[in-house]
Amino acid sequence: GVDAGAFVHADGAALRAQYGWGRDPVVGVIAKHVPRKRFDTLLAAMPRVWAAHPQTRLLIAGARTPYSAQIEEMIDALPAQWRSRVTLVSDFAEADKSALLAACDACVLPSGYESFGIAFLEAWACGKPVVGARIGAIPSVIDEQRDGLLAAYGDAEEFAAAICRLLAQPELRLKLGSAGQRKVLQQHTWEVVTDRVRAVYADAIARHGKDRRTAG
Repeated sequence: GVDAGAFVHADGAALRAQYGWGRDPVVGVIAKHVPRKRFDTLLAAMPRVWAAHPQTRLLIAGARTPYSAQIEEMIDALPAQWRSRVTLVSDFAEADKSALLAACDACVLPSGYESFGIAFLEAWACGKPVVGARIGAIPSVIDEQRDGLLAAYGDAEEFAAAICRLLAQPELRLKLGSAGQRKVLQQHTWEVVTDRVRAVYADAIARHGKDRRTAG
């Protein structure tokens, strides 16, 4: 579940102004700096994205770890004209997450090791389309073509194609982001989640009492 209220009305305009992004399209990944999030896949995909959409910005935001140095090395290895399109934001306050998401046009998480994928819910709560990996639990969260797109795990070319598709079709971004936001509000707010959990416990207690009476 997510606290949807913190995201639904988020505004990324100030953050866009702060980083000088203007009206450029922004692709964002917001995740802790660890290898399993597959920042390498996204950074390998971006040259293909920039070839088709050279004005695109890439936002990489998350908590620093020892792996952060490797992310910085991958960014530094990019040609200068592309390197200048990357913004790295480290150790931001939790309260700033909604503005970071709101400043994006699409949110990407190439990780294949998500037991669920709260990052997708947070992006959806901001009305943003998402791209995830077609592996593990992720396809059970993202309804492909309805509220997000999927790409083969570790396949930079497929991720690039999905990102380019979103950048080229504003109406698709709006459709997927709106559908994702509806799904979060209907199924994944804490109020909805706690009601479901309470119902499970109530049913278990009722069944246990019935079984005890039957046994007696």
